[in-house]
Amino acid sequence: MLNMLFQSAKKEFDALSEIADLVAPSSTSREEFIEECKSGAFDGVVAAYRTFDSVTITGRIDSELMENLPKSLKFIAHNGMCFALVQTNFNQLIGTFL
Repeated sequence: MLNMLFQSAKKEFDALSEIADLVAPSSTSREEFIEECKSGAFDGVVAAYRTFDSVTITGRIDSELMENLPKSLKFIAHNGMCFALVQTNFNQLIGTFL
């Protein structure tokens, strides 16, 4: 997934890495991603960019996922128009912009 990002937007990705620490998950399944969140691997992360294909790793944005994302997360950028992948009570998103 990140390999595709690097191929299509490497210049932009490199520019972004000059102003921010970029963190990518190493997990390959939802279960692993949630465990990675619980481990503190993403503590301090304030923004996440979600591609359409990342649903294969994170699954839908639902209550379980929201409860395990870092408390520091304030922004989720969702690439695409498929909000069917967002299935959560929007009250859980208070303080987080989607």
